Amino acid sequence: MKTLSLSRYLGILGGALLVLVLLVLLSPGVGSQRIGVIQAWQTLLQGDTTSVQYHIAFRLRLPRAYKAVVAGVTLGLCGAV
Repeated sequence: MKTLSLSRYLGILGGALLVLVLLVLLSPGVGSQRIGVIQAWQTLLQGDTTSVQYHIAFRLRLPRAYKAVVAGVTLGLCGAV
């Protein structure tokens, strides 16, 4: 098996983390109820916490994405041991 150099390993790890952050940032706007990524983040920035869009995007979708990341990291660590 061929080993990776440190710089190549860090490049791959950095790219994977960048993709992960991008997907988590897109997650509030993606789902069966069409909100849109830009509209979801505008709702948060405007501080409109009473709207349905805010509730769906930031009380349901974003925590679900966060939990998926935590579960994936935990399973990855369990498999690495």
